[in-house]
Amino acid sequence: MAQKTYDFHAVDAVREEILLRAAICGTAGSGKTRTALIVAARIKARMKLEGPIVVLDTEHKSALRYAYSPRTRSGYHFKHIPMPPNDNSIEAYVAAIEHAESIGASVVVVDSLSHAWSGAGGVLEAVDEVTGQSRNKDTFGSGWRVMSPKQTRFIERIMNTKAHVIVTMRAEQDYVVQENERGKKEPVKLGLAPVQRKNQDYEYDLFFFMSAPTNDLVVEKSRVIDRPALEIGRHYIKPGDDFADHVVDWLEDVDAAPAPVQPPVPPAPVPQAPAFVARNLDEAEKKTVAEGILAAEHKDQERYKAAIKAFTAWCSANGIPKDQYQAALAKVKEDISKPKAASVAPFQDIADPTERVSHWFAAVDKADSATVDQLETMAGLKEPHDGVRADVLTRIDARRDALSRAAKNAPQKSPNRPQDPGDEPNVHQGAMDPGPDASPEERAAAFAEAEAGLFAGVGG
Repeated sequence: MAQKTYDFHAVDAVREEILLRAAICGTAGSGKTRTALIVAARIKARMKLEGPIVVLDTEHKSALRYAYSPRTRSGYHFKHIPMPPNDNSIEAYVAAIEHAESIGASVVVVDSLSHAWSGAGGVLEAVDEVTGQSRNKDTFGSGWRVMSPKQTRFIERIMNTKAHVIVTMRAEQDYVVQENERGKKEPVKLGLAPVQRKNQDYEYDLFFFMSAPTNDLVVEKSRVIDRPALEIGRHYIKPGDDFADHVVDWLEDVDAAPAPVQPPVPPAPVPQAPAFVARNLDEAEKKTVAEGILAAEHKDQERYKAAIKAFTAWCSANGIPKDQYQAALAKVKEDISKPKAASVAPFQDIADPTERVSHWFAAVDKADSATVDQLETMAGLKEPHDGVRADVLTRIDARRDALSRAAKNAPQKSPNRPQDPGDEPNVHQGAMDPGPDASPEERAAAFAEAEAGLFAGVGG
């Protein structure tokens, strides 16, 4: 693969005109759709946008209950796109978004995004279908290997929509498995979570939670600064135009872009040790190991020396005792020289996130317990794409859990007899199959558990 070259130039940062990316999550009857339309209408009116508000409706045309009524002169003007029955596939959503863009939508309301995950034809059903058609019936190796990159690409498509975007999501009770006082694992309630892939709030400028029956709204996540009305934890009861105006005020707070200037010719780069910031010695070791592995992959001796030099400088600046430094340095060099399950450095040269996810997954699936920590470090430090990094770290957690279960279930071996290749059980095969008679809610819950790797041996 040809080596890519990049040409970057730094300019003064200014607040440019942005397109809103907001999400409203809530229980049934909490007011998600109405609040989304209130915000959309105020954006269109105050910013004098010509394009229509377009609603992608998966909720059995429930958005039409808020359409403008000439008789009562109440409601909202918008274009309505009902999603096809029993088809909440990623492809259907993308086609609807593309149609909204083609008619010049100024605001796109996706009501709701949850059906793309757990609805008929959604991601969870697609994982089940792909797994059923595969030879080995491996949920992780077949179903999620195909659908996880598609899900990542889908969210990216929403973020790149050529209009303001407000999505709604259903909320459900979230659980985590913890060990109780008797030493047994049991599910513990954590509160409400969106019915969508985890970590959805990372993608949006504003993320709101609403609750029924009072239609309370709480700002759960916000990229807005110096505006108390939109700070995290701010609470509104039955949010209306006053709440929407705070959002529009923020969108209108922009500066004119500065006149472009001719960038100066940069001086020739001077090789130097890569500087890094670490909170403690363990973090400094991990960063040095990651840089050293990359240097080894590229057979770059100068890069390796620079990484060691930077680690040494950090230890000196932070007062690490000589004997502790020498022990840490020996461990760093040993970790760098450990055999790796797969080549990782070339992933940086793969521009397509979907293709890069596939390479990461292949490496993780081959990793043993000695290698999985290295891959986690590499992903955390070197993977630039938030969506890809989240998918990879989820996969790593599942792999680590699988290795742990395999180690616990393996029979005791004589120290003189090597491990047979067939001794390790297939921990993925048939996992999380709730059965053909399961309800959609049971299927969604089962596959959510499978992806997170929280339970061992459920179903099957």
